[in-house]
Amino acid sequence: MTIAQWSLSIAPLLIAQTLTFLAIWRATRRKQSPPASPAAGGDAGPVPMADHRPR
Repeated sequence: MTIAQWSLSIAPLLIAQTLTFLAIWRATRRKQSPPASPAAGGDAGPVPMADHRPR
């Protein structure tokens, strides 16, 4: 098996592994908003994202 054949056979596996890793990484990166407690004071809820749509 030449190097070209080997790289063509291994490429789809590497692409699938990379996409799986990115999907899991993005899913676990999402910050879970902690439950709002009165001890936190003020507005302890999740902060909404800024709306950057043109007016």
